[in-house]
Amino acid sequence: MKLLFAGGVTGGHIGPGVALAEFAIENGTDCRALFASVANEIEERMIARRGLELVRITGRTRGAAAAAMALPAALLRGRKLLKRYRPDVVIGLGAGASLGTAAAAIIRRTPLVLLEQNIVPGRTNRLLGGRAAAIFCQWQEAADELGGNALFTGSPVRKEIAQSRDVDRADACRLFGLDPDRPILLVMGGSQGASPINAVMLAAAHRLAGRIQIIHLTGSNDLDRVTAGYRDADVEAHVTGFFETMHLAYGVADMALARAGATSIAEFAAAGLPAILVPYPHARDDHQRANARAVEQQQWGVSVDQDDLTADRAAELILGLLDDDERRRAMAANARQAARDDAASLILEHLGRLVDQRADAVPAVTGRKETQSDPVHHRA
Repeated sequence: MKLLFAGGVTGGHIGPGVALAEFAIENGTDCRALFASVANEIEERMIARRGLELVRITGRTRGAAAAAMALPAALLRGRKLLKRYRPDVVIGLGAGASLGTAAAAIIRRTPLVLLEQNIVPGRTNRLLGGRAAAIFCQWQEAADELGGNALFTGSPVRKEIAQSRDVDRADACRLFGLDPDRPILLVMGGSQGASPINAVMLAAAHRLAGRIQIIHLTGSNDLDRVTAGYRDADVEAHVTGFFETMHLAYGVADMALARAGATSIAEFAAAGLPAILVPYPHARDDHQRANARAVEQQQWGVSVDQDDLTADRAAELILGLLDDDERRRAMAANARQAARDDAASLILEHLGRLVDQRADAVPAVTGRKETQSDPVHHRA
C-alpha cells in the first residue's frame, strides 16, 4: 500500500503523520510512505531524518490571500506527483500546505482521508471534509461536529512516545544532567508560543529553586536567556531549543507545563503526564482553549489562560501539583485512560479496507503491460 501524506509544516501536524507512516511500514503489507509539503527545517528534522521520503510540493505562505495565490501551482505539482507516484491513499495532515495535493487527489479520484487532531476542526479539514472518504479524529466532539465519514479514533503517536513510560529514569536523567531522585517539570511552548511561557518561567524561577528540576524546550530565540536565567536563580535545569528524543523527556518528567496543541496533548496522555496547559491565545478558532478545557474535563490537566499566568500563578500551580502526590497520581492515571493506544492500528485497518474496496470497484485492464511509477526524489 502506497501512502501519500499531504501537508505538515508544524510539529503538531507532522507528528501524527509520522507516527502513522512508521506504524504502517512496520505493520502493514508492503507499505511505502511519501510526505509532500514545504520541506522546511521542521519537516526535514521530523520526516527526512527518520528515513521517510519527503518532497517539496509548495512553499509556506502567510495569510489567506497568499495561500490562495499559491494554490494553483501547488495543485499542478500535486497532480504531477500523483500521476508519478500513484498512491493508493492520500492522507491530509491539515493546514494550507495540504490543499494542493488533497485537491489533486479529489480530481484524480484517489481516496482522500484526513487527520483531525483538534477538538474544533480546522478550516482546511472542514473545507475538504465533504470530499474525503474518512476523517480520523482525536476527539469524539470533532467527529460529531464533522459528521458523515468522521470517526473517533484518537491520534497516532510515535512508537517511542507510547513506550516512554518504560524509560529507565536513572539513565535518562544522566543524559539531562538531572537527579533521578528529585521531581522534574517539563516546559515547552511550541513553535509559535514559547516566548511568553519562557518569560513567566524565568520570573517564577526563584520560587522554584530547590523544589523542582526543569527540562525546558525554549525554541530557538530564547535559549541563551533562559539558560542564564535558571543559572542565576539556582534552578537545576536542562535547557534546549529542540530535543530530538522527546520520549526521554516524557519518560522522566513528573508533570508538564505547555501549550494546548493537540499533538502534545495526545503525547502527554500516552505518557501519562499530568499537565498545566496554557492555550495559545492567537490560535485559529481559539482551538487550543477548547483542547485544554477538554483535558480539564477528563481530569488530568489544568487550564490557565496566558493573561492569567503570572509568575506567582505559575509557581502556585507547579508547587501545588508537586506537593499533592495523590492528585498527581490520579491525574496520571486519568491521562493514560484518555490515551488511544490503538489509534494507528484503527486507522491503518480502515485504510486497508478503502484500498480493497477501490480495487474491487476498478475493472481489470487487459492487453496493457504494467509500468513502474517514476521514482520520487527527496526535495524534487
